[in-house]
Parts: sequence; structure tokens; C-alpha cells
Amino acid sequence: MAKKHRRSGWWYPWLFVAFFAVVFAANGIMIYLAEATFPGLSAEDAYRTGLAYDKALAEAKEQKKRGWSTDLRVETGASRTGHLTLDVTGRQGDPVAGLKVRARVRRPGNAEKDFDVTFHQTEKGRYVADTRFPDTGQWELLVAAGRKERVLYRTMRDVVID
Repeated sequence: MAKKHRRSGWWYPWLFVAFFAVVFAANGIMIYLAEATFPGLSAEDAYRTGLAYDKALAEAKEQKKRGWSTDLRVETGASRTGHLTLDVTGRQGDPVAGLKVRARVRRPGNAEKDFDVTFHQTEKGRYVADTRFPDTGQWELLVAAGRKERVLYRTMRDVVID
């Protein structure tokens, strides 16, 4: 019996099969890693947070009218320690004193590592806080300053901790 001879290029369709197998495997790995590392919702009550959006816009408009400006500095040291300094000045450049300042330090994508920091006033218009970040990487500082229970100024800053 004569031996069958294969046509040249018989393996070309298998290149397409191998290519799509690699693509599906890579997508499967990415889906698994995304599901395994995402802790879930980043807001405690996303519905109510969404309803408060109009209030947040009104507060932002009030903040702009007030004309305050801030300078937020973050100095990091050894062992992921951080020294936070917030200078608050009014419309004419005069320091704004007597504020209660606090910050929510958030880890994007992992709410389990979020924590709060309270600032204290060291001189007129200057507020400082020392903290230790639980991990390296990117963090968000959501700073709120106000009097009594009313928030008068909000600012946000991204920080990378080495």
C-alpha cells in the first residue's frame, strides 16, 4: 500500500487553533485574578451615596465661593511613615485658623486598608498629622476641613508610598 503524502501547509489551521487557545487561556487567567483580588463594593451604601450627589455639587459651589486655597504636603519616611501638612489660606491669602481637619486615607480597590487621620493645628492656618501607611503603593487622601460638624472645604490628593 502506498504511503499517503500530506499537502504542504496542512498545519496552518492548527496555528489559528493554537493562537485562540493562548488568547482564551490568558483571558481566563485575567478573569480569575480580577475576581480573586477584588474585595467587592468600595462604598458602604452606594445607593445613598449616589442620592447625595446633588448635595455634594452644592457644597462644591459653596466651597468655590469661599475662595479658600490649600497646600497639602506629604513627606514619607522610613517604614511607610508619613508626615502630612495642610496649609489653609483665605481669599486674601490670610491663614484660616480654628478648623477641625480630618482625612480619610483610602487604598484604591481595597477598602479593607482604609483608615482615618486627625490633624491638629500647630500654628495659624497650618494643620499637621503623622501616620503610618499599612502598605506601599498608591493611596488617596480625602481631606475635609470645617467648623463644628459642618464641612467647609474638601480636597483630594493621590500619594505613592515606596
